[in-house]
Amino acid sequence: MLVDQPGVGAEVLGRLVADFDPARVARAAWAGRPGHPVVMSLGNARAATAEATGDEAARSWMRANRHLVDQVECGDLGDGSDIDTIADLRSRSRFSEVLEKLTQRH
Repeated sequence: MLVDQPGVGAEVLGRLVADFDPARVARAAWAGRPGHPVVMSLGNARAATAEATGDEAARSWMRANRHLVDQVECGDLGDGSDIDTIADLRSRSRFSEVLEKLTQRH
């Protein structure tokens, strides 16, 4: 599971794995918008890593190889919001309850 995406659960990963073709890339889409997680073969991951610079990770490789990327709609299974700051967490009403519980512990 992704620590910064608490709305991504096992059901999302299951769908991506079920739709995954090792010659291609399965990328989660949230209401039609591409996002994370992404499932790719080791060969494609190595190719993406070889081209990665800075904070780009595999994005530039996926842009250059769009013909290999299958978007897998997951919006019915979760929330692909990226939570990087406390403000991000607070802005997601669904997760604000979690934040409240965590901050009460300390």
